[in-house]
Amino acid sequence: VEEMYIAKAGLFLEVLKRLRPAAEEEGRLVAQLLEAEGIGPGATILDVGCGDGRLGLALAARGYRVVGIDVSSLLIEEARRRAREQGVEAEFVAGDARRVDEVLGGRRFDAIIFYWGSVIGYYSDSADEDVLRRCRSVASPGARLLILRHPNKLGLQLMASIHGYRGFYDVLDLEDLVVVQRYVLEPGSSYMDSAWHVYRRRGQDLEHLGELRSCMRLYTPDELALLAGRAGWRLRRVFPRLSDPGSATALGASPTMNLVFEASVDGVGMRGEEVQDRR
Repeated sequence: VEEMYIAKAGLFLEVLKRLRPAAEEEGRLVAQLLEAEGIGPGATILDVGCGDGRLGLALAARGYRVVGIDVSSLLIEEARRRAREQGVEAEFVAGDARRVDEVLGGRRFDAIIFYWGSVIGYYSDSADEDVLRRCRSVASPGARLLILRHPNKLGLQLMASIHGYRGFYDVLDLEDLVVVQRYVLEPGSSYMDSAWHVYRRRGQDLEHLGELRSCMRLYTPDELALLAGRAGWRLRRVFPRLSDPGSATALGASPTMNLVFEASVDGVGMRGEEVQDRR
């Protein structure tokens, strides 16, 4: 977290800037999911690990009242600048998601969103559970927790095994930037190391701008549901593709997963046997 999102936030921001063309479609898909859960425009949304506000601004433009929180002051300043530039009303707060309840005081939200592998998995199991518990404390009655486009240990372990655990690659072709991503997941491990090498096109050549490294604790859908359950969230649905929430595609073959939870009335979430029943 320190290296990728704080020390090298400027380099990460250059990557995020090139992802902005996808914002409108991302906002449409997330708004569609929110509305399917009974959360329409005018509802209060907390975007945790909001980055430069790509998703938050897209939702605000659709009429949601958005607050974004991120540990990077640089990314928050960029989100605020973009909100002013677009004439969109949204609030962005620099703060540590591990103290989200303290940072936001007594505010309450109808939906809390973690998008694109944000926050969860970068600290420890106990820290992840505590973040979700603190999010539960700022949730309105009947609120939804959406963990979207999150890395799925089942699918990533499958990919790692197919590549003989030598590491596997992905390449992002982003206008004038090329990002070569390498991921390493050892057999039986729940931790994935990633290294993003960022290059800028210079004619026929590539200029290396820097490297972004991180290590993430991966969860299976069951593990994440149990973790959230202990924090006071009850699983409603889990599916592999955000673009097709009704898909019957096996979760075990998907590198990402999407989970929707509801705030438990009694503060007690799902037990292990209930998770198994939903598979």
